[in-house]
Amino acid sequence: MEDVSGWYILKDWNLEDFDRNSIITNLHVKYGVSPFFRVSVQRNPRVPDAYSITISPSGLGLPDRYYYYTDQNDPIQGAYKQLIRDVVILFSQFTRTNAQKFGEDMFSYEKRIAEITPHIYESINPVNTYNPIKLSELKITVSSLPLLDILSAMYPECNISEETEVIVTSIHYLTEVSHIASTTDKATLNSYLIWTLVREYLPYLSNEFTSTLNLFNGEVYGYQRALPRWEKCVNLVRDVMGLAIEAGMESKHPITNISLGVTSRMFDEIKKSVEQRLLKLHISSPLHKYLSNKLSRLQIQIGLPSVTRNASYVKDYYSKLMILKASLFDSIKNSLFFKRRAEERLLTGSRPYDNIISHTINNPTRISYIASSNTILVPRSVLTAPQFESDFPSSILYGRLGVEIAEAVTSSVLPFDSQWTADFKLLSPFHLTVNESYEAIGSTRSCILDFIENNNLAPKFSSELTISTLKHLFAVSVAHQALNAALRDSVHLHQPSLEKLEESNLFFLSYAESQCSILTKEQDLYDNVVKYALSKKSLLKTAWQLLPEFNDVFDCSARHGERCGDMF
Repeated sequence: MEDVSGWYILKDWNLEDFDRNSIITNLHVKYGVSPFFRVSVQRNPRVPDAYSITISPSGLGLPDRYYYYTDQNDPIQGAYKQLIRDVVILFSQFTRTNAQKFGEDMFSYEKRIAEITPHIYESINPVNTYNPIKLSELKITVSSLPLLDILSAMYPECNISEETEVIVTSIHYLTEVSHIASTTDKATLNSYLIWTLVREYLPYLSNEFTSTLNLFNGEVYGYQRALPRWEKCVNLVRDVMGLAIEAGMESKHPITNISLGVTSRMFDEIKKSVEQRLLKLHISSPLHKYLSNKLSRLQIQIGLPSVTRNASYVKDYYSKLMILKASLFDSIKNSLFFKRRAEERLLTGSRPYDNIISHTINNPTRISYIASSNTILVPRSVLTAPQFESDFPSSILYGRLGVEIAEAVTSSVLPFDSQWTADFKLLSPFHLTVNESYEAIGSTRSCILDFIENNNLAPKFSSELTISTLKHLFAVSVAHQALNAALRDSVHLHQPSLEKLEESNLFFLSYAESQCSILTKEQDLYDNVVKYALSKKSLLKTAWQLLPEFNDVFDCSARHGERCGDMF
């Protein structure tokens, strides 16, 4: 606390010594806390293989602005205010009444920030968030935020100056939040800034602090018991040492050549199926040519690139990381320094596989599409038992792994990832493809949204839910088509004890099994609001109703409910 001039509630704070810019700078640079805005390093959308500093909205304690506008008696709002109250009581001599008022005041202040925070769906479209601007220009409208000081201290080797160009995801937000920061009285601003610091480090404090945090998280996500401490430690280690863990696991349990061959052939068949679907789409010739070119140049990366698994590569990658066994807090700060140096290396000259490594660390258990590299990433974990065995029947492999690969492949040709070209560049907002690719799925999205609303499949409806749902439905249909193509010239064999089930039956049974999970209503709401995704249970019901091939293979074509014509 002393390093950031103390906290108002502790009475160790001096009004005259309060230096807003100095505290904001220290929080960003020394402690990795992001009040008002977040600084990160991302791929430059217009310069392949280059990276740029990105400034985006931040500063809210609740997962999304939506939670600030629910009913006044909403339990999540109440839990957040209670969290602030309890933490303040543990830290200070505040009475329960004063601590309660402090919690209300902090919630109200964050709500001011929430009012100007863009909806998450606005950041889904990369064209909207690409706003390159020099720091000298930003200084005119956001002079109350010490951007130059923060960036210079975070990346000292990059020679940051007022002529440095950064990417601001929302210039309107940054301008408005700068105004909020400059017009807030010192006591309130100190209270908010130090609360963001405390909030960030609550998980690493003693049990009396973490217990009140667990109560809050339980209200947000709906779980009854918090993660055990060992699991939290595993997540912390994976966050910092993700590459070392993946490289070690691949060296100890390498992906077999048979598994590589099965996955690659599945990818090729799915690509062919998507190409055939493109021929049937009612789109212009230029758009078809653009999407076909992108699909033809789509690549797949299975596991880590071989060079990144070498001990020498991993050792060099972690050369800037210092871990102190007896001091968790210092080790966390050192890990922050390590991440900053890794980002700095990206800015000064990235290495060939940095983008793959970043996505592998962030998505260790999920197949994903990297739009900025036009590459499908298949992590090692999805090719391990019991989820995967190379000698599984093709129908089971396609129903599980195939659907995941197909969803990543379809992402490359559907909004908004379709706006990245095969040359790893982002299209201009004035490019005809940007609007046409979105409009081409307009009627289908409307039909899907109607179906979701009519069947009450989401706690919060939004049109953005339909894009992820369409990708999933498209993936199931494409994977099934690819399976049929792969088996066209093979000898038909029935599986033991499953003689009455054909390949398509097994495909859809395997797919349905992969969707068998139950979420708490709170987690379901979080996924709808923050990730714009339906629960697996709702996706399964949607696929059953809207994919004719699904119910047809079980002779259930005569059913009630809506159907969206030819969606694909």
